[in-house]
Amino acid sequence: MRRKRQFTQSMMKKRIEYDEFKERLEKAGRILIISNLNKDCKEIFEMYKSRDIVEKHFDTVKNMLKADILYLRDEYSVFSHIFAAYLSLYGYCKIENMLRERSLFDKISPMDVLERFSSVFIIGDENRKIIT
Repeated sequence: MRRKRQFTQSMMKKRIEYDEFKERLEKAGRILIISNLNKDCKEIFEMYKSRDIVEKHFDTVKNMLKADILYLRDEYSVFSHIFAAYLSLYGYCKIENMLRERSLFDKISPMDVLERFSSVFIIGDENRKIIT
């Protein structure tokens, strides 16, 4: 999308010829969005783009958190499984947002954080032991 916008802007600024623009537009592809909303085109396209976030979250639940496999028989077990998956996704997104706020998302992934803190250690001496 960004590339298409860049060469459209280049055409507007007359940096490329119309024939080249037409040829590159053929390769760029198009998207058709039909809507009955009484909103601006850009606003509808932004709504369409925002669905990508939802799809990425579902992908996270299925692939990263492994919450897509159900071997459950009764309704309460299914609801419990979905609720636990929701809580897991909520925690994952919180970690992701914290990493983005601190500009660490490029260096550390949320899965790295989860793996680091998912370990259990027993610390202690002869008198007592602490599970961390």
